[in-house]
Amino acid sequence: MRDQESTELPEINTLVRQRIKFDFGWQKRFLLIYFLVITVIFIYSPEEFAAITVFPSWAWCLLGFTFLVRIPLKKWLSNLKFALIAVIPVLMLTSEEVYAPLRGVLHSTDTAEPWITSLNCAGGMIEAAEEAVATGSPIILLQESPSRKDLLILAEKEGYRVDWGIDASVLTKFEDQQKSAKPIVIKEQNFTLVAIDNDLVIVSLRLQPPIFRLDLWNPECWTSQTQNLRSRKDELREVVKVVRSTTSKMGSIDFDPLIIVGGDFNAIPSQLRVEPYQLMDYGDSMGVGWIGTAVNDFPLARIDRVWSNGMDTDVSMLLVKKTMNSDHRMVVVYR
Repeated sequence: MRDQESTELPEINTLVRQRIKFDFGWQKRFLLIYFLVITVIFIYSPEEFAAITVFPSWAWCLLGFTFLVRIPLKKWLSNLKFALIAVIPVLMLTSEEVYAPLRGVLHSTDTAEPWITSLNCAGGMIEAAEEAVATGSPIILLQESPSRKDLLILAEKEGYRVDWGIDASVLTKFEDQQKSAKPIVIKEQNFTLVAIDNDLVIVSLRLQPPIFRLDLWNPECWTSQTQNLRSRKDELREVVKVVRSTTSKMGSIDFDPLIIVGGDFNAIPSQLRVEPYQLMDYGDSMGVGWIGTAVNDFPLARIDRVWSNGMDTDVSMLLVKKTMNSDHRMVVVYR
């Protein structure tokens, strides 16, 4: 009897080893390494990998699933189950799209009031600006701004003050606006800054567009993407430098001015993080639902955002809304 058991035991061990080998084949090992690389790249987001980080991390996760295709179908389904489990920690660490939709269960806009609206007006369409104004937000940030003439007509009708810029404009409407001192206004090609009294600095910006390329085998693709991201970061650093210079002349010992920097950053959050600029992204902690903004019909990337220095503690949520007259979705911050 013992001899029979001893002969059967090696056979069972062999079958177990074969089963383990089958369950953790080369495709699954490859996928684990692939997911690990994607996680590291998006956590640290080095400029040299801009050709990768120009797309959201979940897009690369979906691409990883294609490496698991197997014939016969039974083997492919086994690989797919493994991939669905393995991708969870990757998305939890690198993708905000996991968290924002969950917040929709806990938030309601019934009692919230619009505070800031930001919208890219698709090459200067006044109809897009009208959609932004229709939200009733006292602060409106427009990019690819309509003409000064069209904005002044719209603003006069709706009671807004207009600070028009070449590419980015700011519209404001406050109850005591007529009594306020003349604001400080700074205009550059890619941003407009408006400093109101001693307690509010508003910036509408549009940084240079990104490059979308799929020829990753081409070294020039990587160098051009890296340079494009560095140039965009240089633009943002210059904007923040002007903001800091302006705020240093405002406020008092008791309080700091509220800083609002918003618009079309032309980069997803993992490429342009808020930490180096000592600001917070309302979408990171208060975004509700699917908060992608580009493009309007297929909002796969969140390139339109609103940043702040966190002095406004009354903000309750950020929503993104589909538009009728723009190729971007509209960002609305609520109080």
